[in-house]
Amino acid sequence: MNTAANRNPKGKTFAVISARIFSVFSLALTLSLAASAQERVLLASQADTPVAQRNDESTIATLSGLQETAAQAGHVKVIVGLRVPFSREAWLSASAVAQQRDEIALMQSSMLQRLPSLAATPDAVSRFETIPFMGLTVTPGELADLANSPEVISIERDQLAIPSVYSSVPHIGGNTAWASGYSGAGQTVAVLDSGVLKSHPFLQGKVVSEACYSSTSGSSVQSLCPGGVTQSTAIDSALPCSLEGCDHGTHVAGIVAGSGTSGFSGVAKDAKIIAIQVFSRINDFSVCAGLGKSAPCTASHSADQIKALERVYSLRGIYKIASVNVSLGGGYYTGFCDSQQSSVKAIIDQLASAGIATVVASGNNGYPGGVSAPACISTAVSVGASWARSGSGNNCEGNYLGTSALDSVACYSNSAHFLSLLAPGSQVYSSLLDNTYGFRDGTSMAAPHVAGGWAILKQKNPSATVTEILNTFKNTGTPVADPRNGIIKPRINLAAALGITGGSTQYHVLDVQTLGGGRITSSPAGIDCGSSCAASFPHGSYVSLTATPNTGYAFAGWTQFCTGQPGTCIVMMNSTVSVAAKFVETNVQITLAKAGQGQGSISSNIQSCNQAVCTFTVPRGTILNFTASPASGSIFSGWSGGNCSGTGICAITADSSVTITATFDPAATGSLKYVTPITISNLSGAQNSTAYYSASIPPGAKNLRIETRGGSGDLDLYVRYAQQPTLDTWDCRPWVSGNNEQCNFPSPSPGNYHIMIHGFYSYMGTSLIVSYQIGNETKKLIAPLFMLLLD
Repeated sequence: MNTAANRNPKGKTFAVISARIFSVFSLALTLSLAASAQERVLLASQADTPVAQRNDESTIATLSGLQETAAQAGHVKVIVGLRVPFSREAWLSASAVAQQRDEIALMQSSMLQRLPSLAATPDAVSRFETIPFMGLTVTPGELADLANSPEVISIERDQLAIPSVYSSVPHIGGNTAWASGYSGAGQTVAVLDSGVLKSHPFLQGKVVSEACYSSTSGSSVQSLCPGGVTQSTAIDSALPCSLEGCDHGTHVAGIVAGSGTSGFSGVAKDAKIIAIQVFSRINDFSVCAGLGKSAPCTASHSADQIKALERVYSLRGIYKIASVNVSLGGGYYTGFCDSQQSSVKAIIDQLASAGIATVVASGNNGYPGGVSAPACISTAVSVGASWARSGSGNNCEGNYLGTSALDSVACYSNSAHFLSLLAPGSQVYSSLLDNTYGFRDGTSMAAPHVAGGWAILKQKNPSATVTEILNTFKNTGTPVADPRNGIIKPRINLAAALGITGGSTQYHVLDVQTLGGGRITSSPAGIDCGSSCAASFPHGSYVSLTATPNTGYAFAGWTQFCTGQPGTCIVMMNSTVSVAAKFVETNVQITLAKAGQGQGSISSNIQSCNQAVCTFTVPRGTILNFTASPASGSIFSGWSGGNCSGTGICAITADSSVTITATFDPAATGSLKYVTPITISNLSGAQNSTAYYSASIPPGAKNLRIETRGGSGDLDLYVRYAQQPTLDTWDCRPWVSGNNEQCNFPSPSPGNYHIMIHGFYSYMGTSLIVSYQIGNETKKLIAPLFMLLLD
């Protein structure tokens, strides 16, 4: 297939001919618009000046960036605004709507006639039906011609966007809404994402319409629609793609409208879903790297998003569509971006005129003063992420916010003075591929809480406008202050927004947390933690909480509000209340691990260990004594973990699960000996968590080994000399499952080796060990840098 870079435009000849043809077309167009000219306007502030001749900073920067991309790659994807006066269709008569659409199509066809190489490459063209724009993949010469054309009134980059990832529904008053008869029944929410697994038990019977819009550009970009087509509305056209991250749309759809039987559901549990897949496969390594991903990766072009939004608009007469969820984004905007994103704004406005809200994630870059596109559009409903539970780490690179509290802003959430709303986005539990469930973090998870909430409010008041519902959420939401910038934004509160509180009666949130293995339930119903750890209850009501330990655990007492009370705690709801129940193991797990490059064994009064890692269980309170015996040619260098140190007997009382590490090094040979300057035990982390460390290696060191051992779960070890490793850049990264990973450097360079431990899944009880061979004694040096939860 030919790519845009292979086309041979006519250059200056095109510009001269096109100007003449355009002038004739403009005259005909002016005459045809006489009946409706008063209602319609051109969607550009400097429409009478060719784009190439404009001197505003934004246009200059956009055009320069496009020219640079086109020169480097041979082509660039753009969205072109056409000289067709426009009005939202809701403001026009039926005949005027038909006329406006005809004029848009006519102008698009005229443009393609003037660019025959584009017309011959269908994959390079996206024609929009309801707004005066079209997506094109153009060469440098074609870009210059468009910029000088009198009939092109704007040029935007067809921007790439990426996905922006405990039951959080009760925290926003969802269970209270259901109890009052509002669950989104009769309403539909469109989900523009990576596809939806409609056969998932959480989503069965939910998807009423499917579509796919995905780009193709030579070998660098490939469509993910069935059969490789660039668009489809066929059955199964919106099934998930098969690349990493393609579970994103299924998770988002579950938050919007999932219906479960195991104690939790999505926000609008009785609503339906329009599933639209808008992502493409990107094979270009440099493009994926710029998005923070490895190739191949997935991303969504603005043109495909516009096509999808037009599809939603076309279905408005078939389904009662409350909202569109757009959990994707890219770029950084400190103010509204209407002029830079005029094409997307046009279709968002079109939807708003039909009473359909476009709800967009603000992005996961941790910006304290800006958001991604398209959340930056003034008529989009932009949503940042907050926490629906307390006690978790809330630290990201550049944003160290400590431990999460109820309704604290998530460290990764983009924020700005013009942000619309907040909603829970951290540790949100929903559907995944293979009919499973799991936790995800991100503003991608916050936006569907709002999109689902929109369906509930539309169920109660079907005639409410987008502005009316947004103002309702803003006026009834719980105020949350962002410590990074002092900005206060409302976290949505469905119970208050519905006005179901019965006059002056207020509702308060009861937040419950389990510490250890156990379950907390409430009477009246609402809390079932494990799964549902927050619920709203009327002011002045009494809630009875019961703590039940899991098998192998015992209830050890309440903390926070219920401190000192027995197994059942009575809470009076006069304000927001936080409660935690502690459960301790009746049996505890002991892990013995051997570190270093020597050999040896560990014995105890209970069990011995001759393997690299041994695990066994003992009753809580058991007294254990461990002895380390080095093999011939090795020495025992000392204990770590369990408060053990030195080289004598390690004696502990087994009060909790613990990992104990014995380090064995080879005996000195000549002037060289092995040392183990770093051993850190009992490391733990959540899925997708990241912890950084560094070790200083002296000159003359040999046979450096950096390893992780023991515990449970699955982590990934990354090591890089002189710089921090990333998920894409490292000097050593063992590709093994589990926690036992090892990096070896026979002749290490002197200086700092940086270590990153990333949670592929959650992990706990793991040891990090650094050892090497040296002629002189060295000192232990370990520098924990920070821990970072990623989307």
